[in-house]
Amino acid sequence: MTEGTERIGRVVENAFGVGETVNLPKVLWDYFDWCVEEANLDMIEWVRNVDILRQSDQNFSDYLWGSLWEHQCIRYFHGYKSPPYAPPQGYADYLEYIDKREQCPERHKWEKRHLDFSDGVKETVQMQVKYWQFYDYLVEIGGTMSKWLQSAYKAHVETGEDLSDLMMKSLIANERKYYIEHGKYPLFISIKGYPRPLNVKLPPRKN
Repeated sequence: MTEGTERIGRVVENAFGVGETVNLPKVLWDYFDWCVEEANLDMIEWVRNVDILRQSDQNFSDYLWGSLWEHQCIRYFHGYKSPPYAPPQGYADYLEYIDKREQCPERHKWEKRHLDFSDGVKETVQMQVKYWQFYDYLVEIGGTMSKWLQSAYKAHVETGEDLSDLMMKSLIANERKYYIEHGKYPLFISIKGYPRPLNVKLPPRKN
């Protein structure tokens, strides 16, 4: 057996706060511990946040295995310090995988929704599906979206900037912030993560 490939079981809380035994290779647990001890990432919260997306037929251990591997590959992709300080195993497969996901036509389709902003104000917002996916995820994990919508609408009134553009910029900034500072949310808008500095370029909107 290659060093680091032996499986070790640990009890980890899932998205519902229930402890489950997770069996992962030692090398992945080493990476998990490094994220906690050296990168100061809240990996307990990260586990809960990514586990929300797990399908009912997916095994918790296998799901976290894939999620941790992707987390490791994304950090390496952007040159962030992280062990093993070399391309993670299967890194070439990861690059092919994210290219296919990024190019998925469904992610780039435009979708309109009618949202309640504040005091009975309703507006139509048009964003690409990938933005709505992140928005819906934030709602699912209990984000205070009503306050966020109120802030977006206030900025729209004060600046005259298009409301849909304001929301997309805000969602990008939110996803980037938690990716760079905490790494605790799954990625929807930018599957490849975010390099520094942020340069927001919105896609041309379809009428």
